[in-house]
Amino acid sequence: MTLYLVENAIKSKDLVGNVTIRWDFMNISRDSYTANVTIFNYLKKQEAIEGPWELGWTWYEDEILLSTLSAKVSKQSNVLKFGECCNHRVTFVDLPQQTDDDQRIVANCCKGGVIPSWFREADLAKSSSSFQISVGQVGIKFHPPPLDVMLTTQGLEYVCDSLSEVMNTPGYL
Repeated sequence: MTLYLVENAIKSKDLVGNVTIRWDFMNISRDSYTANVTIFNYLKKQEAIEGPWELGWTWYEDEILLSTLSAKVSKQSNVLKFGECCNHRVTFVDLPQQTDDDQRIVANCCKGGVIPSWFREADLAKSSSSFQISVGQVGIKFHPPPLDVMLTTQGLEYVCDSLSEVMNTPGYL
């Protein structure tokens, strides 16, 4: 299993710790992939990432979002018009806690945008939030990570460092 990992995604100097965003590739085919995306809260002084959160990024090339599970697309700007494509940015929001069971397909989803700190909970399942994406038009062999990853919450903006590729992970939550 291959994943891309973002750490130290903090813009504010007042915060101690980090937010980690992880893409676990679950299924890779010739021109598409399915991935589990997880946000981990390792902030020490802040009790929780207060919702609603928005997680957005820019696709590397001409990727398109085919589907999403256990999150909602709030903004998607990769609309094709007569062979031209505008900015390839996509933004996701968490589903509310009252989400119907048929949409709670991904474990550890639907927290209404609130992610408690791991230092408070000491439990990765409680201090993270996950959703799944299916992406098409990714190229035959190379599946590049997204660019300009940003997590926005009430009053805070987490700008992510570059992504690192990690091999042989224990998998997604």
